[in-house]
Amino acid sequence: MTTIDADEQSWLKDSVALTIQDKATYMVWGHPAKHKDANQSIKGFKKFLGPGEESKVQLCYTDESKELDTTCEELHFRHDTSVPYCPQMNGIAEASVRRVKEGTSALLHQSGLDYKYWPEAMGCWCASHNFFDVNREGAFAHVTPYRAKFKEDVWKLHPRIVDLPFGSKCECLPLGKKPEKRQKKFVRKQPKAFHGIQS
Repeated sequence: MTTIDADEQSWLKDSVALTIQDKATYMVWGHPAKHKDANQSIKGFKKFLGPGEESKVQLCYTDESKELDTTCEELHFRHDTSVPYCPQMNGIAEASVRRVKEGTSALLHQSGLDYKYWPEAMGCWCASHNFFDVNREGAFAHVTPYRAKFKEDVWKLHPRIVDLPFGSKCECLPLGKKPEKRQKKFVRKQPKAFHGIQS
């Protein structure tokens, strides 16, 4: 998990992020949390994997942090760790964390939004990577991570995905209004900031 300073907390007071990468499909996920602990790590892994998918994990490779050791034990993952103080042994994980951090920073910079929206930017970047970036190597070369995992293109499964830049101004109807009530009574669209697609 990556820790940030107190002045860089999100608007929900998140101050750490767990970055997960599937080595087979190159799918990436970032899970924001208020603090480093096993419960947050378990929650992040379950959200990344989906319901009942824990048994499909063949090996979980971590940096030997206590919360990730506990997570692997609780979820019954076969577990391997890097050599302490030897970043060369942890190159794939370090590169994944760096890509997520750089992608998050780039989205925040181009949108002009405050740093406190980093969890939304991170989720948007991870989803965009999974949906649109094409793998260059491995068993799933020349396909997107999403297609590698779900065997379908994202557009076929989710045809209503909006393709807007992160943080762009858009208008939308307020939540909670049913379509039939909107037609009877005029409901104004409200200006909002688009926080991107979240997988």
